[in-house]
Amino acid sequence: MNQDKTKVPSPSVIKRLAATMSDYRADFIDYLSALIEIPSVMGTAEPGAPYGKEPVRALELFLEQGQALGFKTVNVDNHAGYVEMGSGEEMVAALCHLDVVPAGTGWERDPFTAIIEDGVMYGRGTSDDKGPAVAVLFALKALADDPDFKPKRRLRLIVGTNEENGSACMRYYTAHEEIPVSGFTADADFPAVYAEKGIARVELLWQRNGKEKLKSASGGEAINMVPGACIVGYQDDDGKIIEKEFTGKTAHASMPYLGENAISAAMEYLAQMDPEDPVIDFYQKYLGFETDGQGLGLAFTDESGQTTVNVGLISINQTEARLNLDIRYPVTMDFHSELVRLQNEFAPTGITIVLKEESAPLNLGKDSYLISTLMDVYSESTGLDAEAVTLGGGTYARSVPNICAFGMQFPGDVEVAHQINEFIEIDKALAAAAIYRDSLRKLAE
Repeated sequence: MNQDKTKVPSPSVIKRLAATMSDYRADFIDYLSALIEIPSVMGTAEPGAPYGKEPVRALELFLEQGQALGFKTVNVDNHAGYVEMGSGEEMVAALCHLDVVPAGTGWERDPFTAIIEDGVMYGRGTSDDKGPAVAVLFALKALADDPDFKPKRRLRLIVGTNEENGSACMRYYTAHEEIPVSGFTADADFPAVYAEKGIARVELLWQRNGKEKLKSASGGEAINMVPGACIVGYQDDDGKIIEKEFTGKTAHASMPYLGENAISAAMEYLAQMDPEDPVIDFYQKYLGFETDGQGLGLAFTDESGQTTVNVGLISINQTEARLNLDIRYPVTMDFHSELVRLQNEFAPTGITIVLKEESAPLNLGKDSYLISTLMDVYSESTGLDAEAVTLGGGTYARSVPNICAFGMQFPGDVEVAHQINEFIEIDKALAAAAIYRDSLRKLAE
């Protein structure tokens, strides 16, 4: 993220903001704890569960929670849902998601049991994005409890269930439901994000003849995570198949430099044994431990940041090999020209490069009404003369019109999304809820 790291809200500011939401602290903890217990990782689609059973369970529970607080709730065919208050022809929205990435390995606590220690709640989804969803829910509750709040527009909290695997939930929502006139997604960082990098998921495919020493490989749990484990099977000089596991450190694919890629570690080891294997040779020459795309000729920087490349998945058997890359590219980069260059460059070597999925860059403009309004609220709430920022991670902002990313991670916070031992500080979550409360109030005027 491109922002001034010196503009960090002080602990006293966080406590002051959190205190304005103190009436909802106990319920916030209870509601979020219940959601964390549902391992809402994408599963196998089946009738009534387009992304598997667990995301549906999380959606149903969240809507029950909203209904218990007195809000109108709607389930959008188990793709998404929303909680709504107020009246008026126009609608302002906050956007969150209830699905999570796999837990991965190496947790110090059960990732699907909310554990609180010293004011910190641990669990998968606390930061990304169940915690923010519950924070916005209680921001709405605070507004609903204010007898002086008379909004001109309806306020809606939309929750999806497929953000971590392509945001098909929001494509379904936008095709079937009302589009907000403005709003934000609580799936990123404070302050307001006016630009987001493009995201491309690219697959590299090789055909294998079965004679290579590397017989199998499996690594990574999700393309938008730095792999924490990779298992390979290779043939030694005596013809025996040896299986070996490599470990790394998971991180979000938008910041792969914060992790340690287990696939890269495996390839480095295997290069000592069979450097002429086409997959191993390619990996070492063009990927290695780089995270900026330099080897592929994709290194590029503008005001939205620099290119990042994460090798998120590997699958090798005796007939084929696949590498799946998560590439985040700056808003002014001509990615499609670069993709064609790579396809033409490597086609003669037998590598097929396919663009499997893409989300175009987003640039709302630093001085737009939405960004200016949210920045006014943020600056007034924190006492900081902050500026809107850019982001490398993909958020819901690009999947629904008239939306920008806005919190709930504060500047200076440790990045924990998609990592082991994910957590939120409860005071900061309530402080974020206070900012959301005042932002929704302003946007509803």
